[in-house]
Amino acid sequence: MVVCAMKVIQVKDDFPAGFHDELGRLVAAWGRVEYLLMLCGKTLDAEGFTLGMRSQILKGKRLDEFCKHYEPIARAKLPELQAGRFRELLAQAQSLAVLRNDNVHAVWTTDDGGEPLRYRPKKNKPKNQVDWCKDSVPVCQLRDTRQRIEGFLCRLDNERKKWVIPPAN
Repeated sequence: MVVCAMKVIQVKDDFPAGFHDELGRLVAAWGRVEYLLMLCGKTLDAEGFTLGMRSQILKGKRLDEFCKHYEPIARAKLPELQAGRFRELLAQAQSLAVLRNDNVHAVWTTDDGGEPLRYRPKKNKPKNQVDWCKDSVPVCQLRDTRQRIEGFLCRLDNERKKWVIPPAN
């Protein structure tokens, strides 16, 4: 049984200029990362585009499951250097996913000065309960997270374009 304390949050909508734009762009950037990761899976599975995309969607893998599934496949199919780079990129994706989740799975409001506040439930495993975290998140921090995601997207795309996978026999 997980205990979850009720949290009463005064929701206000007086966000500073650029807040909604940066949060929306962060979400869109992560959607592009997810799409590109599906393309990586399709490429590693050596399936045609339609079949490959369909199989990824049907598998419905979470990012950690995707990484566990495709890291050994990459190791088997890619040259050692490329497999190592892909493993590093998967680790970066998992770190960025934490930042993405913190911003997407949150209740947003503002403090008395109009600065964005993020409330996020977090599981406290030792106590087997859910606690609430409250963070002040300036627009520049959202922008930085979004830019990190976009930079990662470029690195992943550049690396995937270098892959040469021999056809299956």
